[in-house]
Amino acid sequence: FYLYFGDSRIYFTPQGVVYSITQASSPESTTVAYFKLNFLGANSLTSIEPYLLTETIFNYFLGDDPSKWTTHIPSYYKLVYEELYEGIDLIYSSKSGQLESEFILASGANPLRIALSYQGITGLSLDAEGNLLINTGFATLTETKPYAYQDIQGIRTEVSADFLLLSENT
Repeated sequence: FYLYFGDSRIYFTPQGVVYSITQASSPESTTVAYFKLNFLGANSLTSIEPYLLTETIFNYFLGDDPSKWTTHIPSYYKLVYEELYEGIDLIYSSKSGQLESEFILASGANPLRIALSYQGITGLSLDAEGNLLINTGFATLTETKPYAYQDIQGIRTEVSADFLLLSENT
């Protein structure tokens, strides 16, 4: 699965998420940054499942050879990594034009199993609000501070959650 997001492409694989971000500094000069988000210690048999079919259909007519054309490709609102970690699913969706990730934990699942590592970046840091800053070398991307909650008898209760940096890329 992949997502075309403005000048960026994001590829979802069972081992992680690959980002290709293009930045044009002028019509003659374009820089592309590639980096990968790896799921450390994740279930190697995880599957990526699309959810919530949209009305949008894509067609790709590349070149003059109709045998290489692809038509009627469906699109979805969400992608789910099922059982990425024991009792933990990861959902990717778009919200207000931004890519959003959400870990869903089953009762008894251990959130400390979630471990993410980035390849191809120049560093990670946290800002004063607890947001994760991902430095790609020419741009800094922001992953918003985790918001965690637990639904108990229909009442949503906020739970403390933070990013914890273990190294310059984990």
